[in-house]
Amino acid sequence: MRVFVCAACEQPLTAPLSRVAFPWHALTQWGHQLLRGQLLEPKTYVVDPGRDGPRWRRWQDETPEPPGAPLPRREDAGGVGICLGDIRGTVFLPDRLDGYCCGLMDVMACESCGVPVARLIDDCGHWQVVWLDPGAVRATGTDDAALPWDEIGDAFDRDPSEIHDAEWSVMAGRVTARLLAASGGVRLAMPAGTEILGDVLDLLLPAGPGGRTVALAGPGRPATPGADVALVPEHPQTEEIWRGDVATPIAVPWAVWRCLAFPADARRLLIAGPSIPRAALLDDPTLMSRFHVTPDLTAFITTLATSPEVREPWLRAVYDRYADKWRPSWPFW
Repeated sequence: MRVFVCAACEQPLTAPLSRVAFPWHALTQWGHQLLRGQLLEPKTYVVDPGRDGPRWRRWQDETPEPPGAPLPRREDAGGVGICLGDIRGTVFLPDRLDGYCCGLMDVMACESCGVPVARLIDDCGHWQVVWLDPGAVRATGTDDAALPWDEIGDAFDRDPSEIHDAEWSVMAGRVTARLLAASGGVRLAMPAGTEILGDVLDLLLPAGPGGRTVALAGPGRPATPGADVALVPEHPQTEEIWRGDVATPIAVPWAVWRCLAFPADARRLLIAGPSIPRAALLDDPTLMSRFHVTPDLTAFITTLATSPEVREPWLRAVYDRYADKWRPSWPFW
């Protein structure tokens, strides 16, 4: 496990922490209400990668960038996210507390030397999280060995009803964009249990027989022979994408992928977890089809911008249709 210390004076600033995958919804603002829970589980940390990959289409310029030109890194790239309860050896800076509940500046300083080391996000529409400044802290110790794919099992499973709407929505926005890019502009043949991803695709792709076939594939779930595209899990600790023997893998967060690939296990979680009042769902063999998910427009557009296929005229037309929307529009609402 790792402990983060002040880079200036070596004061320990956190409890021992284990690294987990960066949440897809980490930087999402969701409405303007208090959100339940925190962004992360206690005793875990994440590192903000700071970018989503090479951008294949400029936001303001009609001239395409050279292939592979990287996105500019955000100012907070490399920030270390932790739970508020895992912070140690810090004090608040009173002169920086006025009106900055959304984490606009460092409001937490090292208790020993007074150097600002972290900002706290505790605002409406955001998940509570502390971001350590990567330039002000240093990691000590080593990360725990990641679980092999075949040993992850139930360790990172979650009750589908406890996965927040924003998590489903951001996931659907990113995955829908990648499926659209992989479709070649032809209606996709989606596997059973993924109806939550199909509504927007049906509206964006022309009607007609399915072209490329999509399958679910991953540990314990072999891909359908001959499938062109596979929805595969992202490792919940390392962010590695499960490869297997699939032509075009599209990543899905582990907990969501497990709900889609093993709906019977999702029903078992509903029995064992705190969601017993929803027991009526347990008699429905198509549990996941009962969830309605609206893809997040920002996640959809940002993902399209990092896809080389967005240069194709038909996909560029989709991008242009939604890129400048200042608010969600059909089918993103």
